[in-house]
Amino acid sequence: MMIKILLFLICLNTYAQENKISIYAASSLSNVLQVIAKEYKGPRKIVFNFDASSKLAKQIESGAPADLFFSADSEWVDFLDKQSLIIKSSRVDLVTNKLVVIVPQTSKKIPIKVEDLADDFYHHISLAGEAVPAGKFARAALNADNILTPFFNKKIVNADNVRVALSWVASGEAAAGIVYATDVLIEPKVKIAFAIKENTYPKIVYPGAIIAKSKNLAQAQKFLEFCKSKKAQEIFEKAGFINL
Repeated sequence: MMIKILLFLICLNTYAQENKISIYAASSLSNVLQVIAKEYKGPRKIVFNFDASSKLAKQIESGAPADLFFSADSEWVDFLDKQSLIIKSSRVDLVTNKLVVIVPQTSKKIPIKVEDLADDFYHHISLAGEAVPAGKFARAALNADNILTPFFNKKIVNADNVRVALSWVASGEAAAGIVYATDVLIEPKVKIAFAIKENTYPKIVYPGAIIAKSKNLAQAQKFLEFCKSKKAQEIFEKAGFINL
């Protein structure tokens, strides 16, 4: 009897694993991918892990049981590809985004250009960390305007991911921040001061790819294909992303 129970539990656990898609995705995709998942009609349960693309890629490198990876830039998918950790043929670019400077909704002073952030009023400026795509793009834009002086660097506070950078501005802990345009749509306590000139940072592209060691290849492929569908692309667009 005990053996039958053990076999049943093993089968039940195996079934549970096979009926779950594990998706590792950039934090800036948190809201939109959950909306897309609700519209998806696949038979599998979808479990998300949202964080900085850099951190997730490192977790996958270390053997984390992911089926799909959605990054906020190409670099971290390239990182996994070089180690043969993704299925190369599954890789697809989904949408793009833009960078904006934000301030708290109640801010008494609004910058209108990058150089304004050097003002003492902006005591702390929140950015995602240097390895995080949003942080990398933000620093490229600041470098393009020759503003990253030692004085300015002291004002920067580094967040684990772009949503943390957003939250610091929303709480008033930072007087300004640089995030994606889509992030502002989910946080009413911040407002856009201005959009950063797109020619000052690399084009932002969100690629998705199936992890080579996925135990749910067919289902991972179906969800990835759904993300490219007209319906999913309309959801991305409604969330502020730009279709490619």
